[in-house]
Amino acid sequence: MKEYQGISASLGTDIGTAFVLPDTTMHIAHYAITSDRIEPEWERFEEAVEATKKEITELRDCENAEQKAIFDTYLLMLSDTDFFSLIKKKHETSLTNIESVVIRQVEEFSTTLRSSGDTYLQERADDIEDIFGRVLGRLTGEKYLSLNDVPRGVILVAKNMRPSDAVFFTRRTQGGILLEQGGTNSHVAILARSYRVPAVVGVQGITGKIRSGDRIIIDGEKGIVITDPDDKTIKRYTAQRQNEAERKERLSVFRKKDAVMADGERMTVLANIGIPEDTALALSEGAEGIGLFRTEFLFMQREQMMGEDEQVEVYKAVLIAMGNLPVTIRTLDAGADKIIKGQEVPQEKNPLLGWRAVRFSLSHEDIFRTQLRALYRAGVYGSLKIMIPLITEYPEIQKIIKLTEEVKAGLKAEGVKFREDVPLGIMIETPSAAVTADILAPLCSFFSIGTNDLTQYTLAVDREDEYVASLFDECSPGVLRLIEKTVQAAEDRKIELSVCGEMAGKSETALLLAGLGVRKFSMSASSLCVVKEAFSLFTLEEARKAAEHALTLMDAKSIRRYMEETVKNAKTAR
Repeated sequence: MKEYQGISASLGTDIGTAFVLPDTTMHIAHYAITSDRIEPEWERFEEAVEATKKEITELRDCENAEQKAIFDTYLLMLSDTDFFSLIKKKHETSLTNIESVVIRQVEEFSTTLRSSGDTYLQERADDIEDIFGRVLGRLTGEKYLSLNDVPRGVILVAKNMRPSDAVFFTRRTQGGILLEQGGTNSHVAILARSYRVPAVVGVQGITGKIRSGDRIIIDGEKGIVITDPDDKTIKRYTAQRQNEAERKERLSVFRKKDAVMADGERMTVLANIGIPEDTALALSEGAEGIGLFRTEFLFMQREQMMGEDEQVEVYKAVLIAMGNLPVTIRTLDAGADKIIKGQEVPQEKNPLLGWRAVRFSLSHEDIFRTQLRALYRAGVYGSLKIMIPLITEYPEIQKIIKLTEEVKAGLKAEGVKFREDVPLGIMIETPSAAVTADILAPLCSFFSIGTNDLTQYTLAVDREDEYVASLFDECSPGVLRLIEKTVQAAEDRKIELSVCGEMAGKSETALLLAGLGVRKFSMSASSLCVVKEAFSLFTLEEARKAAEHALTLMDAKSIRRYMEETVKNAKTAR
């Protein structure tokens, strides 16, 4: 019996037989063509795209909101005129076969996303490769291994899986998924969670250690896989699986419930999204609005900067989809570690400490003004809030306010319809912003604490660096004291405050935040019911006492362990 550590992508336990998918690579020929072949080649490409659209439309036709949202995104990718114009231009100038041009552009774009330093954007590279892999498959006549022949009930083991194949697999077998690659926000992970399929990803080299037919166990909560389990382990996990089935049933009722503590104290739970189609999943899981809409993916997937009218349509779609619910849109968080095509990127020794986020925007006023104009114009379609990332000092906010006033004055002078009273807030992501929150608050309508970056900068830990990532823990006393100080400043100045980092989406840390005075929480949609349940187990006074005790402990591990035990004991008592 051996145990391997991976990443939890979808909760649940599965005990079963492994089915290992072979690592298949599509072979793309590269050859020169004559000018008279350009048009016929392009027609082949258009036919492949249309055939793929039809296939994806059929996959989209289902009752699963998450699946619909994912394939809506795919259809948008297959209608991206900018990307297709780039392919056509390269095809005409290179005089090479269309397959060769497509694969090169897809690889270039995927590489850009994977080098962004942003987990969400890195995982979108899988989606690009999936949808255009299908187009290339039609062009070359090659196809990926069909999952229709996979036996029912098996645990699928693979290096990676395309979301479109994940749909077939989850529909057919309802077995577990074990992948060498991938992350918690990949579309495969989202689909696995929506179909309630246990999934563990990021288990390096696992396909070389398991053979089809092997008996294995995957633990989606702890992110581990066990090969050749003994009888005692099988018995333990069989009991765990039964407990999970009961828990799923219990959690499902929270989708239609408000986030209320045991004493009736009301909390607000919001969702984080990265593309407009994510709103479907957010609403289906009971989100009370969008607490963070990351806009950088809209820019990173394009060869040219997104125009004002195009941005208006994107923001408008999200606002309309959410109705009267609040939508907080973060301005472009780009530069240094997040590459925007067409923009000069300096070589920096420490990109995360460099030219990014608000610093990038203030250095590119034309881009920033365009986005602000689009946001104010879109504001008439819903309850919009604008949020600025990575603020460190007072003068930055002064500059931004000056810009927003100029933008609104310009729109008014042009007679353009827009919403003038859009709340303007900032993200508290740096120690500097947290310790001067009382100074910054008078200039802001709201604060949103980004605990991922706040933890990273407070502890001087790059969470993507494998050598120090283990030191990253938002339960650090230093981080908690900065959060406490920020909450106090917001209360004193009577402005709204929320938390939109990963800390908001875990039972134990959400409870800790509630005890520190936080009342609004924004998280991945899949965490909404989990957090609602945690709140329902405690009164506000109990949360406060738990937080008070946590702050007396000396280190992050002790604090996390204490909060985990507190939540566990409450569930047991229930």
